[in-house]
Parts: sequence; structure tokens; C-alpha cells
Amino acid sequence: MMIPISHVSLSDALRGAMAAKELKYRLEDVPTDVAVINLPGVGHRVPAVVGFRSEVTDVRQDPTATHYFWALSVSPYEPSLLQRLLGRTRGSIDDTGNVGVSYDAVSTLREGHRHLSALQPPTGTIIQGCFAFDRRGQQRFEWYASSIEHIARARDAAIHHNQMVAAECWPLKSPLRVGKVSLWPPGYHKTTHKPVVVPGRDTWAQENQREVGVLLEGHFLRVLQSLWRATFCEGQAAINLKIEGYELETIGRTQIGLDPLGQTVRGRRGSLTSITFLG
Repeated sequence: MMIPISHVSLSDALRGAMAAKELKYRLEDVPTDVAVINLPGVGHRVPAVVGFRSEVTDVRQDPTATHYFWALSVSPYEPSLLQRLLGRTRGSIDDTGNVGVSYDAVSTLREGHRHLSALQPPTGTIIQGCFAFDRRGQQRFEWYASSIEHIARARDAAIHHNQMVAAECWPLKSPLRVGKVSLWPPGYHKTTHKPVVVPGRDTWAQENQREVGVLLEGHFLRVLQSLWRATFCEGQAAINLKIEGYELETIGRTQIGLDPLGQTVRGRRGSLTSITFLG
């Protein structure tokens, strides 16, 4: 059996906010128990949510292994989040003798992608998720996976392109049908017409729904929690959240455990279910 190898690129997270493929949220879709605040590092109002988006950009096979190439981006594009994401592992011992470890977030995410690669996702597969604490300090987590989203995007782009080309030389947005024959007007050349591919059933996502959820719970959630605290629990962001009624003291004591998070993921009842993801 060939062992899959995963390669995870963080280039989107390093090229700047304009180049990053960030998750974007419609403010009207943000649940009422998750605040929308001015985030100093971003410069405008954003939901108090952190998210990730990872896409399989290529799958290559050699005689010994299958290689999966992932492009990972994070949101929001904010200095505190990036500093926490890319920081080194550190250990510390406080005055009471308690040992604390700041783990390597990148290594943790790479390990999670290695397990995701074992599920053999096809090229173009995307997995994205978002995490937040609400005003009461409760954890909210929602995720989404698709192996055909890129086909659906290409279909929509092709339809829009064809409509625009047709509008330039034909008053209608569809061909003239004579029996079973579709006739486009002169000037509507086949070279300008893009084929429309209809996506089929998302077999991979449906067959691996449970496994993906377990892997995200085990390898991504603690990183997202850490990124959320780094982004929203310090400085002016923390002040803004307190004004919005957040119990940051409760959030500071919250520890992620497998059982509570397992219930959250399995129940899929988090408030973030209504958030719209746009790559």
C-alpha cells in the first residue's frame, strides 16, 4: 500500500491581505451571539471568528508514494493571528511549578493534512471551517468540505461568460431553437463560447463526512482556539469584545476537551451554520 505524503503551502498567509484567499462572511449571516467588532489589525469591522480554507491543488504519484499538495489560508489576515500561527514552540514553568507549552501550530496543521490526505481527496477538494467563542464563552465550530465546488464555480463562470458574449450580438441570452437545433447569431463564434460542465454527485465528501469531522476535531480545533485567543483576547480587540458583553475571563479558563467538542461536531448545532463561505 502506498503511503500518501502531504505538502502544505502557507504562501497565501504570507503574501499580504490582498493576495490571501481569505474566508469572508456576510455580516447579516453572523449569529447574534457572535459579535462583529472593529479589529485594529484589520482596520474595519469583522466577525469575532477565525477560519481556515485548505484546497488540494495537485495530486501526484511516484513509484513509492502519492503526494497531495494543499494550499492553506487563514482568516482574518491580522498580525496577532499570523504571529501566533507562525511562532515557534516554546515551553515555560510558572511560579507554582505548572508547565505550559506553546505548541507549533504549523506542525499541528501539517499533521492534520497528512491524515486528510489518507482519505484520498481528489484535486480541487476544499475543506474550510470557522471557530468562535460566543458572548457566554461557549465554543462554536462549523466546517464544510466539497470535492466539486471548483467544478460548480467553473460552470457558473462559463454560463456568465456565454451570456455576456451572446448579449453583445444577440438581444436574447439564449440561442434560437429550431426543433432540436440551437442556432446562435452570426458573430457568436464557437471559439468564444465556453463549455458548461455540470458537477455530479459529491461522492468523496459524502463518503468521508464522518472521517473529516473527526480529523478536524482532533487536529484543527485546538489551533483555531489558540488563533482566536491571540486575535481577540489581547489589546483593543479584547476591550471591544468586553463592550459587546463577552465574558473573556470564562473564555480564558476554557480548555478544549475531546468529549465536549465531539458533541459539538457531531450535533452540528453551532450558531455558525448560517455563515456563508466565499473563497
